[in-house]
This record gives sequence, structure tokens and C-alpha cells, in this order.
Amino acid sequence: MSFNPDAAPPTPNRLATVAFLTVCLLWGTGYLAIRVGALEKVPPFLFMGLRVLGAGVLLLLVATRGDWRKLPRTKNTLLPLAVVGLLTEGVGNGVLGFATRFVSSGLTALLMAMTTFYALGIEAALPRGERPTPTALLGLIVGFAGLVYLVLPDFSQAGGRGFLVGVALIQVVCLFYAAGSVAIKRMGQGDGNTKPDLGTSLIGAGIQEVIAGGLLTLIGTFAGEWNDFYFSPAAWGAFWYLLLIPSGVGFAAYIYSLQHLPLSVVTLHRYINPVVALLVGAWLLHETVTGRDVVAIAIIAAGVGLVQWGQTRR
Repeated sequence: MSFNPDAAPPTPNRLATVAFLTVCLLWGTGYLAIRVGALEKVPPFLFMGLRVLGAGVLLLLVATRGDWRKLPRTKNTLLPLAVVGLLTEGVGNGVLGFATRFVSSGLTALLMAMTTFYALGIEAALPRGERPTPTALLGLIVGFAGLVYLVLPDFSQAGGRGFLVGVALIQVVCLFYAAGSVAIKRMGQGDGNTKPDLGTSLIGAGIQEVIAGGLLTLIGTFAGEWNDFYFSPAAWGAFWYLLLIPSGVGFAAYIYSLQHLPLSVVTLHRYINPVVALLVGAWLLHETVTGRDVVAIAIIAAGVGLVQWGQTRR
């Protein structure tokens, strides 16, 4: 493949679509790496915090090319990024890590898909907020039904007080993520005539992750996790993969796609990530894909297609 230096760069919409597909793929593979970390019994807050912190520093290095003078310094710019980073990547991830002790991974993926509906509700209630078309809304419902069908076997594990606590906590996390997604999108709207370039999106993503990763690392420190700190070779592999790929490239792609694509489209990654995790698990770990899985994937794909079609006919 040859490189043409005079070729025009991808248009923002095309680049945003690539970014969205990147989120769907990379965050889906992240489920397997997180599972490796859980199986290796790593200290949870340090495992999350150090990788998010490291990914944030890496994004800032790439975006600024080591020139820290390019970073924003005004309170009006830093404060919103700090709040969003703390609520989503910081508090959100921390609470989610605790909640998954009581809820299976399949049901967690299903419950986290509610983020899509919360985000659209918050956005629609705001002045000049984006409202999904009826076709797109139908697609969201169809896709959610497919996700329910995909994780239906996990419902046998539901029950007990701990489960209810986990469900409630996950819904709080969904609200945090939904509010954060809407805030990120609105921060990227600027004066309504221009959108952030890739470098600006990388800086915003990096600042959020540095703040969130720092918070999670502090929590792990106060929880005494350094006393028993040990990563096996498998855990280190999962850690570096999560730092570089889902937390690094994936989160930057998420921020960029949020700032350039409709909210109802970007939040569909909550439907697609579990499907990617299922297929990658079958490929790498030789996990069984059942007929139920195939039907569920087809339903989810139909829902995603309806959303895309509905948005293009707006």
C-alpha cells in the first residue's frame, strides 16, 4: 500500500464514522482483557486507575507532542473536563467495578445499555436538544430487545439483596455516563459552526482520563491495594492492552465520534460491544456461539440498521 502525501485527509464525518466503528470493536475486545484481570485477581482500583491514568498521559503526549504549553489552562475549559472525567471514568468506573461483584457480566452489559435511553432523554430535555426520529427510536428498542435475548440465560443468576444493590448502582453509573456523554457532545459544539479537530479531542480525552485515573489510583492507595500489589504475566498483558487500545485509542475515538455524530448513533456502541466480545471470545477462546446468540446478533444488527436509517432520513 502506497502513501500519497498530497491526498486529502478524511472528511470529518467519514473520520467520525471510523472512530465510532473503532469504539465498537476495541471496547468489545476490552471485555476479554478485563475478564483476564478479574481471573488473575488483580487489585481492582489500581488495575483500573493506573491504566486509565497511563492512557491519559499517553494521549496528551501524542496530542501535544510533548509541548505541555498546548494544554488548556483556563478554568472555563478545565473545570467541565474535570467534572465529566470524575463522574464517568472516575466515579462511574469505580462504582461499576463494585457493582459487578453482584451482577453477571451479561446482565451488566444489558443494564449499561440503558445509558443510551438516559442520554437521549437528557439531550431531548435540554434547549435545542437532539431528538431521535421515530425510526431511530424503534431501532433502539429493537436493538435492546436483541440484547435482552442475548443475555437471557444470565437471568437465572438474578435475585437476592446483593443483586438489587448491584442493579441500582449500575443505573447510577448509567446516569453518570449519560450526563457525561451529553456534556462532551455539547462541549464539542462550540459556536455551532465548527467542530473540534482530532488534536483537540485527544487533549480533552487525555485530561479526562488523567483526572479519572488519578482518582481511582488514590482510592486504591487508601484501600491498601499497594500492600498486596502483584500482577501476573497474564495480568500485565491485559493491563497494557487495555491501556493502549480500549483506554487509549478507544476512548479518544469515543470522544471524537461523540463530537461529530448524532448521540443516538454513538451510544449504540452499548449494543454492539457485547456482540463483539462474544465473537472475539469464540475466535480466541473457542467459546461456543449458540443458535440463540446468532438470532440475538441478527436482532441487534436490525436495530442498529434502523437507527442509522432513521438518522440519515432526518
